[in-house]
Amino acid sequence: MERKTKVDAEEGKQDLVITREFDLPLELLFKAYEDPEVVAQVMGTKVVKFESKKHGSYQYETKDAQGNVLFVDANNKRVRKIDGHGVITTIAGTGKNAATGDGGLARKAGLADPENLVFDAAGNLYVTDTVFDRVRRVDGHGIITTLPSNRGGNGLAIDPAGDLYVTGSGGTSVYRIDTKGVVTLFAGTAT
Repeated sequence: MERKTKVDAEEGKQDLVITREFDLPLELLFKAYEDPEVVAQVMGTKVVKFESKKHGSYQYETKDAQGNVLFVDANNKRVRKIDGHGVITTIAGTGKNAATGDGGLARKAGLADPENLVFDAAGNLYVTDTVFDRVRRVDGHGIITTLPSNRGGNGLAIDPAGDLYVTGSGGTSVYRIDTKGVVTLFAGTAT
């Protein structure tokens, strides 16, 4: 199934339209909003938790370039990895509710409320840390830094150019953080 994603936002308007085209039979289209197996197929990721109801919640896991599974262990304020042998290790977080550790090893850094994960083409892992409205980056050496933005809502995406898109807290805006660290309002109203 080929996936094509397009993001449109008009300047001065707070609407953001994300269009994703699928070669998908119509009967599966409607299931994509309620059936975790179809969501997993459409999104290209594994659904760990999915409540298709108003104010429902979700949790996905993602894979790195080596095929290791990464997921947010929200209750323990950590990001975990499961390797091909089933061994679970901590990638980031100490379990303490804090935004600490910049410039050091991610597994010795505090995460307050990690929620979403995304990888860029270089293998850097980005994590939303929603309590402190931050996005943290873990590089290939395991070093964690905070991106130059206090815009870390719960939504997180990356485009092919490496620009990161983050929902602002409150969900009324989307910010773009380009590869040079410049933050701009992409859609919605500033929070």
